[in-house]
Amino acid sequence: MSVTILLNGEKRELPSPASVQTAADHLGLSGRHLVAELNMEILSRETWGERILSEGDQLEFIGFVGGGAGQVLHVPEIKTILSIRRSL
Repeated sequence: MSVTILLNGEKRELPSPASVQTAADHLGLSGRHLVAELNMEILSRETWGERILSEGDQLEFIGFVGGGAGQVLHVPEIKTILSIRRSL
């Protein structure tokens, strides 16, 4: 059995039952510094294992990258918000 969700705007099928943590594990994102947003609600990391995904849920994984030089690694499963520090 599986559940189909929208993951960062794209349809994705995951084994059911699936939690937000299961989704992160399945996608190889567990060790990253991320924020999860489920149906427009920001979740604390401690609740990821308790939040079970339902058909049609919208899940976003958002990563933050700081700095002003170098390249940003693009991972399709993660939306990246780039924070640029400027010296005055």
